[in-house]
Amino acid sequence: MDKITSILKRYEKANTDRVFMAPTWREISDYVRPVKQNISTEGGNSDFRETPNTPRIAALFDTTGIEANLTYAAGNMSWLTPSESHWFSYDAPYGSKGDDEIMRWYGIVTEETRRIIALSNFYSQIHEVYLDDGAFGTSGMLLEERNLSNLRFEALQIGDYSILEDDNRNVDTVFRDLKLTARQAAQKFGVKNLHPDMQKCFEEGGKDADRKFEFIHVIMPRDDADRTPGMLDQQNMPWASLYIDKKARFVVEEGGQWECPVAVHRHLLWSHSPYGFSPGLQSLPDCRQLNYMQQMLDTLVEVQVSPPVKAPAGYEGAIDLRAGGVTYFKSQDEMPQFWEPRGNYIIGEDRVAFRQRQIRNAFHVDLFQSLSEVPVGKVMTAAEVVLRQREKLTLFSPTFARKNNELNTPIMRRVFSILLRAGAYPPPPQKLVQMGSDGMARIPDPEVIYTSRLALQIKAIHNESFSQTLGVLAPIMEVRPDMLDHFNFDKAVREVARNEGWREDWFNPDRVVTQMRQQRAQAEQQARQEAVGMEQAETIANLTKAGVPAAA
Repeated sequence: MDKITSILKRYEKANTDRVFMAPTWREISDYVRPVKQNISTEGGNSDFRETPNTPRIAALFDTTGIEANLTYAAGNMSWLTPSESHWFSYDAPYGSKGDDEIMRWYGIVTEETRRIIALSNFYSQIHEVYLDDGAFGTSGMLLEERNLSNLRFEALQIGDYSILEDDNRNVDTVFRDLKLTARQAAQKFGVKNLHPDMQKCFEEGGKDADRKFEFIHVIMPRDDADRTPGMLDQQNMPWASLYIDKKARFVVEEGGQWECPVAVHRHLLWSHSPYGFSPGLQSLPDCRQLNYMQQMLDTLVEVQVSPPVKAPAGYEGAIDLRAGGVTYFKSQDEMPQFWEPRGNYIIGEDRVAFRQRQIRNAFHVDLFQSLSEVPVGKVMTAAEVVLRQREKLTLFSPTFARKNNELNTPIMRRVFSILLRAGAYPPPPQKLVQMGSDGMARIPDPEVIYTSRLALQIKAIHNESFSQTLGVLAPIMEVRPDMLDHFNFDKAVREVARNEGWREDWFNPDRVVTQMRQQRAQAEQQARQEAVGMEQAETIANLTKAGVPAAA
């Protein structure tokens, strides 16, 4: 089986799973993310576009789901990856921690990376990722390697890509469906790289040049058998990136990457599906019912404001219901009556409020809102906030960890590698460079430390346990001070400070701490010796004054 046939067979398998999910995603979009209502139900990129005047938008009577998803995305932006404050740092990999030179180099690298990311489109695209995460449970970010000053991030469009997992259930293969005109394809891939049929359309110009063609962009790990040892060109990199003319089964571009250029995140894993389970899906029954109930309540209000009228058949069209209108009747018996509605609006409001709470709970709205609420006149520490919000933080913690593992960490490590290759960082310490089995020099992936406000709130739990432990043991330590020997306070103090968001360059290096302690010990010893000398001199003086001869 040739390579193209093998890739297209895998594409068909991945596309089948996506087609199965598309109707569910589309229904979720009706209530949670209307701007994504163009999700194709046939698989692949769709030309279908809806406007806000469509019947599906007109049938929306409640926006709780939309508002909850917006709050969820904004909360993630503000508390996980805020553009206005530091939320990540690079740390030395295991085995290199504690080395002052290495730690300071990573500090410089962190500051430069923050500056470059702030100049890129990362924050606008990560917000789109969070919106898709809340609505559909599956979201992705593409990071293209261009140049030092132009990192380009792109949020993947739900419904336009398919995924496959490896044996650890990590997404390692992504198929993106693209539609490009012949002219666009020529601009992107070069005319000479197109299939002859497409070249002809481009060269003939006119409407043929704007005729659309379907392409598949596949990102997948490259098998070792397909790589030539020692070769460093794109066709031999660990990750393959191919663009295929779908109809012609023709590769128009074959490239490669040192790292996987796309990160796909699942809110929660859903059974055997590679796609995620989302707050939008969890709240879908409530959104349906809430929308129906709001429609019924609106109808009840309209009926109460303008109730139906019972009137004799002979007065059809003769009753004037306008303000100040006059209708003439021959007798009292012929006068019309209002038909009083029997619906109970209060009971309906109670059920609406219940459904709205269910939806907001699914999107962790209360958590993000309460994290922002501080009692008037009170400055709260991170530990105090955790005490107030521990239960809600516990519910959010699993998806927080998955966001870091599947989304943020892969992206930040790829950013590090791209900028390192581009020369954005100062030369690394020689002791950090490692030689691979292939004879190539490498720097191991850094550890990504998250210092966002939410990360610190979760870490503050550890600080709280440290403080509580010392408080419980304090009476014992007064009697048995040697019990302190069980604790490594040097390490604990640094970890507590890190959990509170301290930067690495705020710590004195270990050697400086050792020197300060040695100098302090020497000064204390000298002071003791001087005190002993003064005490002896004073004793001799007193003895002499008393007539006692000094000892020889």
